[in-house]
Amino acid sequence: MSEGSHRSAPSRAGSPGLAVVTPHAVVVLPAGAAPRVVEDVWRILAGPSAAAESIVAALPLRGPDEVPSFAVLVHERGGDARVRLQVVLRGDAVVDVEADDADGLPAEPRRIDARQAQPFYLATLDRVRAYRAGASADRAAADAQDGLPLVAGAVAADAVAWRLEAPDARAHATAGASDATDRALGATVLDAPDPAAPDTDAPPADPASCGRRRRAGRREDPAGRARHR
Repeated sequence: MSEGSHRSAPSRAGSPGLAVVTPHAVVVLPAGAAPRVVEDVWRILAGPSAAAESIVAALPLRGPDEVPSFAVLVHERGGDARVRLQVVLRGDAVVDVEADDADGLPAEPRRIDARQAQPFYLATLDRVRAYRAGASADRAAADAQDGLPLVAGAVAADAVAWRLEAPDARAHATAGASDATDRALGATVLDAPDPAAPDTDAPPADPASCGRRRRAGRREDPAGRARHR
């Protein structure tokens, strides 16, 4: 599991989106997402082996509960303490990424969008050390610094950012914490949770079964497919 901290951008006034966060995955949904859909996503993320395919399969791509825009990010362990990131984007969702190049040096930040791909856009990103996922209208920034910590839950937020912790910060964090907390990621939400938002204390459910993974290798693949609901 990757170790770092999540931070979010503020919700837009009058139109907060939803962020569903666990230590190993983030899903950013638009305002108005059906509560049933949010609960399904939470149950999958709360399992120990949530995969991008199973998360996307829980997001209706047509019908009355259609989710027209979303960002799904799943952390995988990469080499040299960096993270391999599975990314699925639809609609106006974007991800601003900071990563290292093949030589281990910081590469130029880049923005990845859905590129109008249907039904969604799939990418695998290597050596990631920071990212920010949200809507294209939001300010591009991979290192939002304000907010309230959240280890896991569903909250009102339009964007979520994550940054890999420095080795000395990780050592300090583990000095007086339990093993479970040692491995937890911190998420951040700038605005107070919306009273209408789903209960963040929902109990975890059994892990969803995962099918064979489709990957885009180390580069983006616009030909993503998912089970329609």
